[in-house]
Amino acid sequence: MRTIAVVGVGTVGVISIAHFLTYMPDEFKIVSIHDPNIPIFGIGESTPINPPDIFYRAADWSLFEAEDELDATVKFGIKYTNWREHTIFSHVGPPSYGIHLNNFKIKDVMFPRFQKKWKEKFEIIEAKITDLKNVDNMVDVVTDKGTFTYDYVIDCRGWPESYDDYVISEAAPLNSCLVQMVPEPGTWNYTHHIAHENGWMFGIPLKTRQGWGYLYNDKITSKEDAIDDISERFKTKKEDLNLREFTFKNFIAKKFIDGRILKNGNRAMFLEPMEALSGG
Repeated sequence: MRTIAVVGVGTVGVISIAHFLTYMPDEFKIVSIHDPNIPIFGIGESTPINPPDIFYRAADWSLFEAEDELDATVKFGIKYTNWREHTIFSHVGPPSYGIHLNNFKIKDVMFPRFQKKWKEKFEIIEAKITDLKNVDNMVDVVTDKGTFTYDYVIDCRGWPESYDDYVISEAAPLNSCLVQMVPEPGTWNYTHHIAHENGWMFGIPLKTRQGWGYLYNDKITSKEDAIDDISERFKTKKEDLNLREFTFKNFIAKKFIDGRILKNGNRAMFLEPMEALSGG
């Protein structure tokens, strides 16, 4: 039996597993290798139209029947506020739709469904990955539990540890984000992109909470000024805000494919979160 290993279990890692389970012939086994001690970067996520379709095909998961499992809501498009004189709507054309989901839950929801549906075709290995090596038309995945060899590896380990093999984009103007979680259900069915004087912010509606990300450039706007603006926008005292912070580079891998190792998701590229290019 031939093998494809998907390394990493963030959103793109799970989508990759779902894709290969669905579309690769039965002669292929799909293996998930991940370190359960490494947390994914979870905010609340907005998807294009392909994840709902592939989750249904690979896991028999439907937003119509099982929305609570992923804290999910339907996405009919994107609303752009304050970018122009008039509000802009980017519609998802019927009958397609995207979803907003809690990406902290995606592995725990999808893996049991994969195991039930695909049985011997799907395998899980929990291990700390230390290296990936092309060796004699195969790939060695070196871990703390030994070395495993596969025909192909899809590398979905998220942002790279080093940017030596990446082109850093100077075009994208933002590099920092403050995430505010609001413990109230999102009551709208679109991803909300709101322009503000320091950059823009996104709003993700989930069934039990809202995820908001305030993006800015820390070379232009201080973190303190950004927090002041967030406090005013949410009508919340600064000490009562529930903020998480991350900074990011905008980058593209110099090579997406290296022998039989294929980079995917944020391992391949990250160009701002507005259109979620790495997810597509």
